[in-house]
Parts: sequence; C-alpha cells; structure tokens
Amino acid sequence: MELTFLVILTLGGQIVFLIHDVNSLRWGKVNSKEVVWLNSADHLIVHTEAMASALKDIGVNTKMNVIHLFDYYSKDAMPKLEVTLARRSEIAFAGNLEKSKFLEPLMGHTFSNINIELYGLKGNRNLDGNDHIHYQGVFNADHTGAVKAGWGLVWDGDRLDKCSGILGNYLKVNASHKLSLYLACGMPVIVWKESALAAWLTNHHVALAISSLDDLESEIASVTDAEYKEMVIEARKLGNLLRNGELLKEQLINTQTGDEAI
Repeated sequence: MELTFLVILTLGGQIVFLIHDVNSLRWGKVNSKEVVWLNSADHLIVHTEAMASALKDIGVNTKMNVIHLFDYYSKDAMPKLEVTLARRSEIAFAGNLEKSKFLEPLMGHTFSNINIELYGLKGNRNLDGNDHIHYQGVFNADHTGAVKAGWGLVWDGDRLDKCSGILGNYLKVNASHKLSLYLACGMPVIVWKESALAAWLTNHHVALAISSLDDLESEIASVTDAEYKEMVIEARKLGNLLRNGELLKEQLINTQTGDEAI
C-alpha cells in the first residue's frame, strides 16, 4: 500500500495522522486499503479544506483538522526586509525541475523586467537559452538562505495557461512544501488561482494568485511598492511561525480539544 503519513501519539493517547500525501487523491485512483488506514486514526491533520472534502468523498470519516501549511525548519536567518524588497523582480522556483514540464514552454517565453531563478535537480532538462531564467543549482532543504528572490512560485504541469495534468490538478487539494519553503525565506508567493490555498493565502496578504504564467510579468507589475512591502512583512510573520513549528502545535492542541475539527 502506498500512503505517506506521520503517526503522532498525542498526550491524550489518540492516534493522529499528519498527512504528507494521499496517493488516492494525488494519482486519482482510490486505494481501498488507504481509506481503511485513514479511518483507523482518531484524527487526521489534512492540508486544506478541499483535501478534507475529497477524503470524505472517497469514504474517509475520521475527524479532520486543517493545517493549511507545513512548518519549515531552517538553519539560516531570514533575510533582512530591505534585501527581499530589493528583489521584487526576481522569482524563485524550487523543486524537481526535471518533472516540471512547464519549464520547457517557459524557457521560450519573452520577459523584459523579471528574472526567474531555478533551484533543484534538473536531470536532462535544458535550462539554457533564456537570459531571464537562471539555473542556481541545488541546496540543502534546511539552508533557506540559498534561495534568493523576492517571490516564490508554485506551479505544476506542462502548460503556462494553467496547472495541468495529474500533479497540476493535485494542487486543487494539497499544500505544496514549496509554499512553506518560500514563506520561511520571508518572501510572498505566486500561486495558481484555482489552487486549494489561493484564497487562504491572499486573505493573509502573502500571495499573488494568477491564472496563467503568461501574465506573470504584468501581474507583478500591477503590485505597487507599498502593496509589495505589506506582502513581504506578512510573509515574514507567517514564515516565522512556520520556522517555530507553530501551525503543527496549534493543530495538535486542536485534535485533543476537538476545536476546528471537520
């Protein structure tokens, strides 16, 4: 059976599964054994409200609490506010670059006033040929100081006009670890408008939600300096919570008290 979760024994002796990925949702094929395992817990800590709804649709009836973002430990200090503000025209994308098929059409896109910095394993993917897109290599996950940009991008699939395919659609329910990385770096994020966390992140003033990467440059240009500064400040506040494990602490308490369970 393919299921990734972390089992946590709370002080009350309850079994809590912190969901990492649910393959029945990720790959769009329900695994009945996975449903049985999820129903064996006292509580689930799920990524988003959309994930909770999707799990209920496949037969999971365990109480659920929503964490929204994963906490993110870093050995590096958060960059100074002024450093991030000076990088508002730079966008970071970190992850498995070989599977990020949208990079191929992105390499052929014309940019004028922004630069995209790529981090991660690239395999055989050719990342040369666009003066505004730069490959910056790999870094240790707990060394966030290696990621230097003013925004963090979350995107998946093989298209620029939407997040497509199995992994693109998975963004409609899951919380990408990239989000936590970028916020732990103190930078606001750019997400697909139809992703599960788009509304939550924009309501917290830490995200720019867009429909297409074709609009990436114009969408960034539409943000005033004052608006961008507010977004960075809010991203730093949320990022510091993630660095201290505060979101998980809150949900562990909620699983014991029954607060916010759905």
